[in-house]
Amino acid sequence: MTIIATGLSNEVIGGKYNVKGGIRFRARYSSPFASIRAYDIDHAAGYAGGTGGSIDMQLFTDMNGLLGRLLALGTKTPDPQFPDPSSGKGRFPLICFTPQVTLVAGAWYWIVISDADPNPSVNYYSMDYLTGPPNQVDDIAIYIFADNAWKPVSYLIPSPIQFNCSNGLRWGHGWIGANAGGVKGALESGAQYGFAPETLL
Repeated sequence: MTIIATGLSNEVIGGKYNVKGGIRFRARYSSPFASIRAYDIDHAAGYAGGTGGSIDMQLFTDMNGLLGRLLALGTKTPDPQFPDPSSGKGRFPLICFTPQVTLVAGAWYWIVISDADPNPSVNYYSMDYLTGPPNQVDDIAIYIFADNAWKPVSYLIPSPIQFNCSNGLRWGHGWIGANAGGVKGALESGAQYGFAPETLL
């Protein structure tokens, strides 16, 4: 699979309107779901405010395209192999889920992303994704909760996102940038931050 990307764009989580984000995905394996790694910017002007908020994720079932039943809670976990970059410009946290629910291959699920900070209008962060032609990926989609409904953001490419199962199986997309080496459209691998280097894991 080839991804065509033109740049990066962010989705504010929290902020003035206490925005929530969503990742709707189709499970590739029937395996216990352990964690997700994605791109969280919490200490950069224009992307975050105050303390950078507190990332919070929840796993839900999918009910005909809508949010279903809560299955598990996700929390940011210390990751000594791939710690947060000291620059604060980009963070790729490992979010571990409890309990480790066994997903069903081919079934759809949701991960809801929110800001658990008690003052999210001041202390907030952003999730970052690649941008490009819409609807390139058919098994992962980015959503935003607005006007009391979940709405797809079709120009956001779900990368970098990596889903990890407790038995070692994983899938997703590991590209973290679209202009590697100053070459427009050249995809940059996120291997140094815990992602697999290939586009389709």
